[in-house]
Amino acid sequence: MTFQDKLLLIYTVATVIQVAVVAVTALFIYRQVREARKTVKNIEETTRLNSYLNHRRDSLEINRLLLSDQSLSGLLGYDKKEILAFIFVGHAEMMFRQQQDSKVSAEVWQSMLRLIEKIFQMDFVVKLWEEVKVEYTPDFVSFIESLPSSEAPTLRANRASPL
Repeated sequence: MTFQDKLLLIYTVATVIQVAVVAVTALFIYRQVREARKTVKNIEETTRLNSYLNHRRDSLEINRLLLSDQSLSGLLGYDKKEILAFIFVGHAEMMFRQQQDSKVSAEVWQSMLRLIEKIFQMDFVVKLWEEVKVEYTPDFVSFIESLPSSEAPTLRANRASPL
């Protein structure tokens, strides 16, 4: 074997080792990126859940204050029944969003759905809904409008009103 053949063999072996090192490095980087994506996804989900929980906690506190302090509800120009209707609609939206985000089982959703249907059978809720539905997202409005019971209070109210 000549000196050139030995150099060529060393060069070939070195090239194979370089390719192997590059392949292993690429595989390592791929795994690190995949793990980083999982971590980011978990952080996003945790942040989203914490944001939801904080919003829910704050909403409950505000609702409690509005229902218990007549002067606060008076500042808004709504009576307690109207504030309660706002709370009910907000609760219905929260349940709808949980279902949309797959945060509840099908069984729990059926229970929530029955509650939402009952909420929207209350005349004072339907009356408020007709005023504020433009403030909600189209998907939630479509959902509420598709409820079998959502027309009943409106029809009762229309029949009860003088012509």
